[in-house]
This record gives sequence, structure tokens and C-alpha cells, in this order.
Amino acid sequence: MSVRVRFLINSLAGGGAERVMLTLLAASQARMAASPFALTLLDDDPDAYPLPAWLPVARLATAGSLVRGVSAMLSLVRRERPALILSFLTRSNIIAVIVARLTGRRVIISERVNTTAHLAGSRVARLLVRATYPHADRVIAVSEGVADDLVENFGVARDRIVAIANPVDIDAIIARGLEPATPPVEGGFVVGMGRLTETKNMMLLVEAYAAAAIALPLVILGEGPERAAIEARIAALEIADRVHLLGLPTQSLRHRGAGQPLC
Repeated sequence: MSVRVRFLINSLAGGGAERVMLTLLAASQARMAASPFALTLLDDDPDAYPLPAWLPVARLATAGSLVRGVSAMLSLVRRERPALILSFLTRSNIIAVIVARLTGRRVIISERVNTTAHLAGSRVARLLVRATYPHADRVIAVSEGVADDLVENFGVARDRIVAIANPVDIDAIIARGLEPATPPVEGGFVVGMGRLTETKNMMLLVEAYAAAAIALPLVILGEGPERAAIEARIAALEIADRVHLLGLPTQSLRHRGAGQPLC
């Protein structure tokens, strides 16, 4: 199969951008015949979301390295010569623009977060974004606020950006809603959902919950690198009996039996 569009993302290890990428691809099978496409994963991390069996996938196993990512993606693009690269997330976006410039391919990148806030602790990453994003043929922003940030702080021309909200798979939501599920706790509860990262700041939610002394238990759905720090803070606040970290929604509520532990 001759690939015309190469989709690129860091991995499918969990997170909203990864879920959105798969939602779009899974709904696009009918387009395969006219414009064959394939997915590329920079890192060989375990998948948090199931891949469609019909979707071609290349795993580059770059272990988070920008240099290895450029090299591996450059080899792939030179071999396949796709008409377009479409990427999600900052590292993938930077790599996609570099590779597209070196190979003469068209490139569309998609920014899923407020870039200034996301890269607040990395001057090098901010410089790389400023050096690459303005050269994309098109930039998709998940909101007008994200678009404004790219224009004001990273030199992207406004006429190159289009804001497109996240897709929603209504049929999947209805189907999941009809499935039996065991509630994570008895009675009512407060729920927070998001990736356990510094940007999402679930730590603030935990501290606010402790300060508010709410009687209902707190259930947090999501995974990420901040999990250990959040668990430590929960223990220090002495609220471990009332706060439940259940991981990704697909791992927690859907398959949880009545006798399984909550944390």
C-alpha cells in the first residue's frame, strides 16, 4: 500500500490527544481506498487505547529522543514519500516540521495544549517551537485560546491557524453508557478526570478537597508521571481513606468487580 498521509504522535500511552487521534483515525476507514494513511508512533510504549486492526502502524522506538525521532521519521518519509504528514503533540510537531522541510513534504501540525503553559519549564523546547511551528503549512489548534498563544508568543501567522474542537464519538458514548458498571464507591462522590501531569494540576484538586473537608469521597480518573507525588501528598494530608486514584477510565470503571480494591 502506498501511504499518502502519515499521522504522527509520540505514543498511545494515554492522554486526551492520543484518544482524539485514534477517534479520528477509527472513523476514517472509508477514506483508506482513496487516500491511504498510516500511523507512526515515536515511542514504543504500551498502548492505553486499542488500535483498529486495519490501521497500519509504524513504531519507531525513539525512547523520547528528538534526534532519533528526526532520523527515524526522515528515513520513513524518504522511503514512502507521503504527500502529507499530520502530527499531534509538541515533540511530534517539531519533528514533523523538520522532516517535511528536509523532504519537501506538506505538513499539518496540531497543538492540543496552551503551549506557553505546557513548556514553561523548558527554554529549549520553546525555542524549538518558535523555530519550527511558523513553517508548518497549517496549524490546527484545539481552541481559539491556544491559537492566540501560538500567534502572540511563537510567531505563527494567524492565517495559517484553524481552531477545531475535539471530536466526540456519540455512538461510543451511548454504547458505553448502556454497559453495566460497578460504581467505584458507595453513594455519591466527587470526580476529577485528567492526566496526572503538572499542567493538569491534580495536586491542587487534592489540596482543595482536603481544605474544603467535603464529606463525599474524591475519585480521580487518569494516569501520568505525577501519580507518585499525588499519592504522597494524599498520604501527608491523611485523606487516603477518602481519595481514590483509579487510573484511566477504561481500566477502572469498566472492568472493576465489586470485590476489587479501589486504589
